[in-house]
Amino acid sequence: MGDDAADAVIEYAVALGRKDSADSVSLNVLNLRGEPQVVVFLLGPATMMTSESVESEFDEPDNALAVKHMAERTTRTLPPVPTATRDAPPIDYIEDL
Repeated sequence: MGDDAADAVIEYAVALGRKDSADSVSLNVLNLRGEPQVVVFLLGPATMMTSESVESEFDEPDNALAVKHMAERTTRTLPPVPTATRDAPPIDYIEDL
């Protein structure tokens, strides 16, 4: 499926798990003979998966649209990351919080 797609599906699964939500994603893959196929992944709080890089004589299938979709959904699913403003004084100690 390709490294970018594998990373995106793992990150999206983590985000969905944190929100106790679920979704499915379709990814282009190659079977053991190098033939293209589409695989549907069900992602949710109980999803358990791993990702492993492998060497292959075949080119990675194109999953650019699926990766973009998962990245957008991951961003929308996770809470925003707080950022400091220029006007905020630095926090020196935990008691300052």
